[in-house]
Amino acid sequence: MGSRGGGTPAKRRLKPEVWLLRYGVYPRRLPSGFDSYRAQDTFWATTPFLVGRQILQPVLFIGGADDHWIVQVRQAGVDNREKSLPNLWKKVLLPGVGHSVEQEAPTEVTRLILEFLRYVDRSSEPKKPAQ
Repeated sequence: MGSRGGGTPAKRRLKPEVWLLRYGVYPRRLPSGFDSYRAQDTFWATTPFLVGRQILQPVLFIGGADDHWIVQVRQAGVDNREKSLPNLWKKVLLPGVGHSVEQEAPTEVTRLILEFLRYVDRSSEPKKPAQ
């Protein structure tokens, strides 16, 4: 289910030059983005004050329905986002898209982000006093 092999979903979805840049440059070492996964245990051990905290700013969550991480933690993590994100504006899982949503579905991701920014811009306008 990994994304490094030649016939994997990631290679089929990404443009060849993007795949080569991301995975082909470091054939024996995972890209630095994976370093955060390696440090997960250390992160949680050093940040217990974050448990149960909420992000109160408006949030747009975009994920790929075929992302192996989302498939693994969907019920506990993705389906319950509203608990830690009470101002979750929209939660979108794009069908046929894996972990690199911005590269695999750039048009749809851009559309969603622009829609979200318009929403945030409108919601930040001062309220007109009732007459």
